[in-house]
Amino acid sequence: MRWSGFTKVERTAVATVLAAGLITATACAPVTVPPAYPAYQTGQAMSVEPGVVQAVRTVKIQGQPTGAGAAVGSTVGAIAGAAAGSNSSCYYNGGSWWGALAGAIIGGLAGNAMETAAAQQNGLEVQVRLDDGRVLSIVQGGEEQFRPGDDVDVLTAPDGSSRVQHPRR
Repeated sequence: MRWSGFTKVERTAVATVLAAGLITATACAPVTVPPAYPAYQTGQAMSVEPGVVQAVRTVKIQGQPTGAGAAVGSTVGAIAGAAAGSNSSCYYNGGSWWGALAGAIIGGLAGNAMETAAAQQNGLEVQVRLDDGRVLSIVQGGEEQFRPGDDVDVLTAPDGSSRVQHPRR
């Protein structure tokens, strides 16, 4: 593609759209990972209680945004906005400054939205009736699938966190 026929504003706009598309495509890609354990649970004994799955439903698990998406989006938006504003007719009236401000705000909002979407994961709420009659409802990642009637084990760590898995017998 020859860039010589385009103005600086048009080149900046095309580059910004391409960068945003690339970021969106990678942020929305599904990621499958094996179950993860916090480092402090390594080497700790967990209690195991057998039970039967009563019900299962899919849920969204919201991760904790770090603010990196907003920071990167604001930076990219400010640079693109300043470049676009410097080529406008209001350059001598602060166009570059206003472009940078508008770009930072819009980029920050877009970056935060992308990070929030990327931090979400699909999960399951699994309701289990333990052999002693108690019923637990546990939300966890959806790496392992369950159906009502499945025999399962509920593993509980010393800190009280629990997860459901098929028996490893």
